[in-house]
Amino acid sequence: MPSRPFTVPLRDAVLTPDQTSASELPLARSSAQQRFYSTDRQGPVKVDISPRYGPLTKARVQPYVDFLASRSHGSELDRLTLLVVTPEELPRACAPGALACYLPARELMIIPGEQTPAGQVPIEYVITHEYGHHVAANRNNDPWAAIGWGPKAWATQRSVCAGVAERRYFPNDQGDRYRSNPGENWAETYAQLHYRNQFGWELDPSFIPDEATFAAAQRDVVAPWRGSVVQRRSGTLTSARRTKSFPVATTLDGRIRLSLKGPSRANFDVQILSGGRVVARTRRSGSRDTLTATDCQVREFTVRVVRRSGSGSFSLRVQTPG
Repeated sequence: MPSRPFTVPLRDAVLTPDQTSASELPLARSSAQQRFYSTDRQGPVKVDISPRYGPLTKARVQPYVDFLASRSHGSELDRLTLLVVTPEELPRACAPGALACYLPARELMIIPGEQTPAGQVPIEYVITHEYGHHVAANRNNDPWAAIGWGPKAWATQRSVCAGVAERRYFPNDQGDRYRSNPGENWAETYAQLHYRNQFGWELDPSFIPDEATFAAAQRDVVAPWRGSVVQRRSGTLTSARRTKSFPVATTLDGRIRLSLKGPSRANFDVQILSGGRVVARTRRSGSRDTLTATDCQVREFTVRVVRRSGSGSFSLRVQTPG
């Protein structure tokens, strides 16, 4: 990769379907004429280039495909479509001032076919940043969209949901709060995972990565979160024993879901307590209750089943992010 000063911050765009259309893309060929190019370690990548670069040949595009394959990746690589355009076509395809862009709905990366101007990060770094968006688009961070919040392990390690609640971070903001958009900070972390200490950090300083951040990011790439963990608890409530509590621990931010099944003629409720305080509860009649809550940074809490009337045995399904 060329060595040169990084004096202008990287600026790209993540575009929603209503921000672009196929007619805006600088292509003369139909999608049927786009071609797949194989990598050494993964399936094929779909590639097209602007007609201004001449015929679509292996010699022209294979270096891009090989470079993408050299980035840390999972199976999402073979779902990527790469479009290479001229610098003159880039503002229309992406956005004015953007060095590249990514369209999650199409899993489409649009990049210039030439090296970036002096003072900008090199095109190799730009491509790596854009691929970070592609990774996020293929990761699950329920109940949030990873494209805007970042993947699960990284977002938890960087306390993204707490930052959003405190209005310090702004998912999907491609405007004035671009620097505090977690999705952009994730993509920048992914890029710096490959280029450690080669470039400065130009986005929100609270996202500056350390080794724990890089470890979480790498985990999101090669061993992504697959879904919630389920624990099962049970007990019996009577007039003599009106409550039963269970400690619960989780390592990730996300959705907590409790499903209670008790006696048909009893009225049992379920509660979530943090620091000894009830933060969520059910109040419905009967003993078939469901409670959903969002956990941000609370690693240990208590689930409590409460008898209102009746008696008998219950089962409780506790679903946590991990």
